[in-house]
Amino acid sequence: MNQAISRADLERFAAIAAEKRRRLAKADQCSRGYRDEAGVWQGGLLAFVRYFWAVLEPGTPFVDGWPLEAICQHLESVTFGEITKLLINVPPGFMKSLLTDVFWPAWEWGPMELQHLRYVAFSYSSSLTERDNLKFKELITSRDYQAMYPHVAVRKTGEKKVSNGAHGWKLASSVGGVGTGERGDRIILDDPHNVKESESEAVRKETIRWFRESMSSRLNNMKTGAKVVIMQRVNEEDVSGTIITEMDDWCHLLIQMEYVWGFVSDERGECVPPRTEIAPSTAMTAGPRPCRS
Repeated sequence: MNQAISRADLERFAAIAAEKRRRLAKADQCSRGYRDEAGVWQGGLLAFVRYFWAVLEPGTPFVDGWPLEAICQHLESVTFGEITKLLINVPPGFMKSLLTDVFWPAWEWGPMELQHLRYVAFSYSSSLTERDNLKFKELITSRDYQAMYPHVAVRKTGEKKVSNGAHGWKLASSVGGVGTGERGDRIILDDPHNVKESESEAVRKETIRWFRESMSSRLNNMKTGAKVVIMQRVNEEDVSGTIITEMDDWCHLLIQMEYVWGFVSDERGECVPPRTEIAPSTAMTAGPRPCRS
């Protein structure tokens, strides 16, 4: 004799299914990213971004692609200690700030259980890093995030500093700002140059001087700490130019605005013929070159 399924039974089954999906997603986010048999990037930081995208951008569809895969792969290498100095050059509109200054720290605190890490984020204007700190706070205090990562106990929130119960924190500052007196385990420099002032030689030289003398010494541990610079190019003699021409111990990921068919970028950012035929989707994502700490 068949029994009708009650509404309570349906709700219980739905809750069980939702919990299973949550646990599978959590396991996927805690893993390192990898490419499956179909060539689709799975797991790791990118899986985390996909899962929590709607928390910050509920009305904007998530657009996947190899540039995000490449950036996530390199940031994961920083997390695993394989890269300690990373330069990423990317055109506008590739969610560089959201990925590097919001999702990546939240991924390290949550899935990777590195909530003790301390971040100092710089940009040419403190309003930009403070904007990203508010988004970071919104993400890690959201119901979905806390349901999966309750160990991230947020103690203090604000646009300038967000801290947790494990003494980890994330500080927003600007080039030459208050963060110059703070030290962190991760130094993030997102767009050090104001595009409108990129042709000002005096401003540009002062920014480069600050990068050389102040920002570069802001790590708690110079051997294990990491510096990440992500920016669009604004001048041949910008911070990226200084790193590329004078600092050979940095790992450089270059994502060009226009794809050049049949050519790939070497570690110095120059277009060179590939040794073998490379598909467009992987031409610039061969992974980070070996870097000295």
